[in-house]
Amino acid sequence: MQVEKIDTFSGHRGAVYTLEKGEEKEIFFSGGADGMLVQWNLGKPDVGKGIAQMGGAIFDLKYVSQTKEMWISVHQKGIYVINLNSFSTVFFFPQTDHSTYAMELVGECIWVSNSIGEVLVFDIFDKKIKSKIQVGHKSIRKIIQWNNKFIFFGSSDGHIRILNNQFQLIFDEKCHEKTCFSLAIDKNGEFLVSIGKDAQVKKWKVESGQLTLLEELVGHIYGIHDVTLNANSSLFATASMDKTVKIWDLNEFKLVKVIDSMRHGGHKNAVNKLYWSDYQDFLVSASDDKNISVWNLNS
Repeated sequence: MQVEKIDTFSGHRGAVYTLEKGEEKEIFFSGGADGMLVQWNLGKPDVGKGIAQMGGAIFDLKYVSQTKEMWISVHQKGIYVINLNSFSTVFFFPQTDHSTYAMELVGECIWVSNSIGEVLVFDIFDKKIKSKIQVGHKSIRKIIQWNNKFIFFGSSDGHIRILNNQFQLIFDEKCHEKTCFSLAIDKNGEFLVSIGKDAQVKKWKVESGQLTLLEELVGHIYGIHDVTLNANSSLFATASMDKTVKIWDLNEFKLVKVIDSMRHGGHKNAVNKLYWSDYQDFLVSASDDKNISVWNLNS
């Protein structure tokens, strides 16, 4: 595999914590410690557009195409919803006591987590809370869903929990020794990849909302912050505190490539977030070094 660095986006003034898709495939958004919500265009490298200053660190973003709105988690403030046509705030839900690290769109609802294991389910149209669910008692670090049928949670207690779309807990096991930071599921809903602070990468078989461990390995020197799959689920990428991004073959569960500073001009500090774009299959990485890098991977 050949790695080509397309560009580095360097508009943020602090660590970049989160990346999110936009309406068009070449558009994505970023947020981080400086509180800026920034829009980027992969077709026009290094031309960022500041959308809003949120007045606090942005931990997570979730774009809702049905309403053309961005849901934004702001540390010690709460959840803001911005209309991306008017750039106006259309909704605010205060959360000053608990941080939200993860949100997920499930059908016509946004599932919003907090640092005490609670999940609030909001209707994306009227913004009313449809349900409040206690999913463990520790911070939820990642929420993903498959086919609007199963919702997967990675938590700071190392547990992976699964709920069905009737809000029923159907799986709850300690899967990592430390925080489970992120999860990714393949396009067919057959395999789940989990990563965590313990630097472990684990591959699970998913069947009827249950997980069976298939393979595991030590993926990085230090804790792993994020994992994402490419469009056809043949490859997945991991981002770590060790400043590297690694590319893996999902089927064979083996390392394909290491992207680092010395060989590829990679990040100089911990890598926090990944986004595998549909635009030319570019991989985007965000780091504590305040930069966002764009990678082209050729087999």
